[in-house]
Amino acid sequence: MDENDATERRKKRKLYLDNRKSKKHNTTSSCHHTYAAHTIHFSQYDIYNRCHIQPPSTNKYVTTHSSTVSNDNYIFNNNVQTPLSIYKDNSVFRIGKTSTNPSKIIHTSHSSNINVRTPFSNISNGNYIFNNNFRTPLSINKDNLVFGNVTTSSNRSTIIQNSSSIKLPRRKHHLKRKTSHISSIPVFDLTLDEEINDDHIVQDIFHEYLDHGDKIVTCKFCHAKLWIDESLRGQKKGNTSYSLCCGYGKVELPPLKEAPSSYQNLYKSVDSKSKHFMKNIRRYNSMFSFTSMGGKVDSSINKGNAPYIFKLSGQNYHSMGSLLPTPGSRPQFCQLYIYDTENEISNRSTSIGGPTSASTSTSISYDLQIIEFLKVMLDSNNVLVKSYRMVRDSLHENPGANLKLRLIGKREQDGRTYNLPTSSEVAALIVGDISDSVEKRDIVVQTSSGLRQRISELHPSYLALQYPLLFPYGDDGYRVDILHRGITSSSNSKRPTCTMREFFAYRIQDRDQSFSLLLNAKRLFQQFLVDGYTMIESERLFFIRKQQKILRCESYEKLRNHQALGSTDISNVGQRVILPSSFTGGARYMMQNYLDAMSLCKWFGYPDFFITFTCNPKWPEVQRFLKDTPLHPEDRPDILCRLFKIKLDAFIKDLRENKIFGTVQAVVYTIEFQKRGLPHSHICLFLHADCKLPTVEYIDPYISAEIPNINEDP
Repeated sequence: MDENDATERRKKRKLYLDNRKSKKHNTTSSCHHTYAAHTIHFSQYDIYNRCHIQPPSTNKYVTTHSSTVSNDNYIFNNNVQTPLSIYKDNSVFRIGKTSTNPSKIIHTSHSSNINVRTPFSNISNGNYIFNNNFRTPLSINKDNLVFGNVTTSSNRSTIIQNSSSIKLPRRKHHLKRKTSHISSIPVFDLTLDEEINDDHIVQDIFHEYLDHGDKIVTCKFCHAKLWIDESLRGQKKGNTSYSLCCGYGKVELPPLKEAPSSYQNLYKSVDSKSKHFMKNIRRYNSMFSFTSMGGKVDSSINKGNAPYIFKLSGQNYHSMGSLLPTPGSRPQFCQLYIYDTENEISNRSTSIGGPTSASTSTSISYDLQIIEFLKVMLDSNNVLVKSYRMVRDSLHENPGANLKLRLIGKREQDGRTYNLPTSSEVAALIVGDISDSVEKRDIVVQTSSGLRQRISELHPSYLALQYPLLFPYGDDGYRVDILHRGITSSSNSKRPTCTMREFFAYRIQDRDQSFSLLLNAKRLFQQFLVDGYTMIESERLFFIRKQQKILRCESYEKLRNHQALGSTDISNVGQRVILPSSFTGGARYMMQNYLDAMSLCKWFGYPDFFITFTCNPKWPEVQRFLKDTPLHPEDRPDILCRLFKIKLDAFIKDLRENKIFGTVQAVVYTIEFQKRGLPHSHICLFLHADCKLPTVEYIDPYISAEIPNINEDP
């Protein structure tokens, strides 16, 4: 035996001993991951990222360190079927039949599954041979083996490389690069099917747009039009009523009386006068409104040519002033119906954003014509306007009289079939002191108090007082005594009356029975939706305020801690009103959802995909719905939100059932609204352990950054 053979045998022996020592050490030492970390370092250039492979419980491990890697050739098998688990016939390092020379045997597998967690952080710049049906600069030599003479199977992908590590003294093992004989690194496109034979990586599943059709489903009870996907939510077999519109037929409300045809033409026509009216409809509504809206309207968001958005901040409420203005002040809102009616048109024109210096003569002319038309129309149809005109006539006859107007808050008629009261049912004129017959929700308007009073959201005329252009007849809005369908006053039902949410959900549905001023009011419809949402929130907060005794029955942690410190009086600790976790948007609600999401992370690990799903106002469904109408997508935010929810549910269903990214174990998403009102969703996707993406070659096929084609994606 010559000196070279002896040196080679010593190297092999040392590598074998280090292998056994490392294996024994790794089975007892702690690790940052849930499985043992096994590392193989290759020198020179970093062309692969770290690969985390989670083996089954029956796997055996092979561990080598950079300190023991000598100038030998390596064969790497990259024919892996799944990203995380290595199955029986697919091991990271395949050790086949061993040579008859026992000195060259490093490790022999007792099973066919040997897995190594390999961070390919330092793969050298040597010569590579990939057994993936493409030409290579070198051919496989029978002497190029793994840790000695090992015969590999013919169907395995291999990498053969000359190591560049240099033997150093103990504890000073560093990988040093050789400057000689360095060839260029072959670059392969890992996204091609010829080079990655993995069924888990799926590309271009959807080649066509998923169209959800039009509103072709009609509710049997309320005649509302819905999309097919909306009708399938919670639907029982053979059921023709739906939850979205009338709560499966529970809600029954009378239809709104159809507006005069001349007034409808302002909404339907596309001439310059109608366009001027629709663009300034919020201003015209404020001119004839009886009440003022609280809160702060943020108009700075509507700078530029972007779609119009109604944004309200602060506490929202409706307030009403006295019948007459204080001396020296100008009349506003309901006072315009009584005070100085000879100059009413000019007073209304200048009260809310009068003509500016940039206004043209045509717009000023349209402005005066529209105000005159609306004045005549409301005087002849609106019962609330008639009541205020009655006060005007009384004050003209007796200017010094102490008059009070009582807006009655109780109706004797059934709210399911009757919503158009007469003048006597809406208001009553009180001369002198207030009688004892005034109800709690009645609105008593003083002659000249100079103060404003807040109007209850539960008053039947709450909406008609604020939106006379949407309710030209003074129709009643929400009432607390509207019973459900088929319920009588003697019925023993847990929830016999209609809620405010059910009322608004019923009113904003599309129906073919008549033309809806509400749904075609454009910018005023946005304001109505915001106002309706705040009304629902106010009702819920009022209910919670009245249920504090029940909510405080549970001893909260902070109160217990405060009492444990020796305090006997804990009545002043904490907030006065406690919002439970059932209140949407509250602090406990947000914390509860956050903890639920974190519990999924605790059980399934970190999410694998973070997906943002946005809303597109140019979806074909939206374009077809608005066809032949003067409306724009921002004029119907309810339609955008409904279609967004339909498409989001379909997307989540594809992720779970069609397994676009693999087997899904859990999905968490939240819906937010952009500054321009469009919704978008942030989705966290948790994949099964067999479908995770450990390396960049598995991640790259899912990533695409490109400028969309204007013809394919308008």
